[in-house]
Amino acid sequence: MSHTAPKQRLVSRRLPLAAVGVVVLLLSAFSAWAAYTTVDSTTRAGRDSRLSDAYQRAQAALVDIRLSKAQYIVTPGSTKLRRAIASSETTLGTALRTIASSGDPADRALAEPLERDLGALRTSIGRLMNAADSGNISAVSMIDPTGTSPLITHMETVIDRGAASHRTAVFAGLDSAKRSQAVVLLATALMFVLGVLLMVALSMLVRYKQRLEDAQDAELERLRGAALTDSLTGLPNHRAFHEGLDRSLGVGEQVSLVMVDLDGLKRTNDELGHQAGDELIKALAQGLERTLCDGQAAYRIGGDEFAVVLRGGCAMDGFYLAQGLRNSLASAPGSRTVSATAGIADLHSGAGKDLLIWRADLALIEAKRAHRGVLVYSPDLEMDRDDGQEDDRRHVTTLATALARAVDAKDAYTHSHCETVAELCALVAEELGLPPERVARIRLAGLLHDVGKIGVSDAILQKPGPLTAEEFAIMQTHPTLGCHIVSAAELEEEARWIRHHHERLDGGGYPDGLLGSQVPIESRIIMVADAFEAITADRPYRDRRSVPEALRELSRHAGTQFDPRCLEALERIVGEGLVRTAPRDFDADDPRLPAAA
Repeated sequence: MSHTAPKQRLVSRRLPLAAVGVVVLLLSAFSAWAAYTTVDSTTRAGRDSRLSDAYQRAQAALVDIRLSKAQYIVTPGSTKLRRAIASSETTLGTALRTIASSGDPADRALAEPLERDLGALRTSIGRLMNAADSGNISAVSMIDPTGTSPLITHMETVIDRGAASHRTAVFAGLDSAKRSQAVVLLATALMFVLGVLLMVALSMLVRYKQRLEDAQDAELERLRGAALTDSLTGLPNHRAFHEGLDRSLGVGEQVSLVMVDLDGLKRTNDELGHQAGDELIKALAQGLERTLCDGQAAYRIGGDEFAVVLRGGCAMDGFYLAQGLRNSLASAPGSRTVSATAGIADLHSGAGKDLLIWRADLALIEAKRAHRGVLVYSPDLEMDRDDGQEDDRRHVTTLATALARAVDAKDAYTHSHCETVAELCALVAEELGLPPERVARIRLAGLLHDVGKIGVSDAILQKPGPLTAEEFAIMQTHPTLGCHIVSAAELEEEARWIRHHHERLDGGGYPDGLLGSQVPIESRIIMVADAFEAITADRPYRDRRSVPEALRELSRHAGTQFDPRCLEALERIVGEGLVRTAPRDFDADDPRLPAAA
């Protein structure tokens, strides 16, 4: 009896200790399991993240291949573009091999056919570049839309599908890790009540939790930044551009698109190195940021290509923004001059994103070819011409641009006046329903409308006060002189329009006092565009006026000085946030005038 009691007391004392030990052991095992689950979730999330990176590299390489291929068609024989395409193909191949080696069976099933497609793509691009180098336009037109572009599109679709799957897996893994953390916290809370030993474990788990959250936050931030931001300029990238444009178009906003190309990047890279070229790219990005207003967003969409989306803006808003950018770049401090060329298109009724981008790209390409700083899309840019006509047109346009700049250079207050009038003329002519060939010719006439001022004294042109009767008589000679200059270039019709662009409908104009329908419709368009640009620009004798004020001023003279239908077309072009309608049909009875509404 005496021996039994101590044994029972010993057992009774040891049972709680054993129970505590068992609990501690179970909780420790439970904590170890929870930690293992968390590490496993994090490891899987890391693997999915690496695969997602590989998919992103593959996507970026395909975008670079598409852009470089398109540029090579425009500028065949470029060694830089060949190297860029080869480098992108290598990057794409490396990314596909990473996907195949690190992914699951589904990734390998996706990557292996794509590696075969990459071989076919290399062959197709090689044929395309050879055809472009040889000047075989018909072969280029056959190979690109039937071979190269569909293959790139197919590969993009497959890779986008795989990338979307792994993005979902990354976030699912992170969610799983967070759930594991909750389990860890529960185990820690239970162990806390057992004493100091468990407090030590809790402290360790808290630190582990913080490191895990920091790693998760850093990973999410890196993924977000890599997906939507250009690392060199800090601007949103090509993917963000498409997402932003889709959002604007999805809510039915009026949208104007400005495509901007940095001038001279290849020459800078070749002569001074890519670091100097990067400085030019960053300077252009900074110029865009200085120029943008509310409702406008800039993107870097390629090596030297940028885009600006203007929500609620029309084509002329984009034109003025592009001019402001060029002026900002020209006046920016620095050892190297930065310049850029821009093409603009706005959203016509029924036009979609792809068509909007294509039109802005076409305007940019034509601006580069004609050595124009800014060009607005109009249907005449799509006209088919044989090689001889195209060379002649480009030669004439280049000379016209040089003459227009010579005129504008005579007066700092009329900087870019001729180019602005030319774009307004083209847009008004398109809005009135003139055929594309005539739109092209009136754009040229608008560019040259003031060429006669070359013969007018600078003292008269830049006089800050009113002109005397004698000075005004000299100023009135510029349409006639301009007509003679343009006629000498065998542009007879354009010369006639320039001669009469100061005639009034009431017969009170000059130099011939034409009346009503005697004034060519093209001359009337130039007169409206010229007056509108003059009112909305600074002059030595007055400050600029707003667009609504300018339209009201012009409307006061509708029917006497200005053609009312030209004014209506101008109002629709520069109207506040209105989607432009399709051009009206041309009047068969009078080929000079659009049909009445």
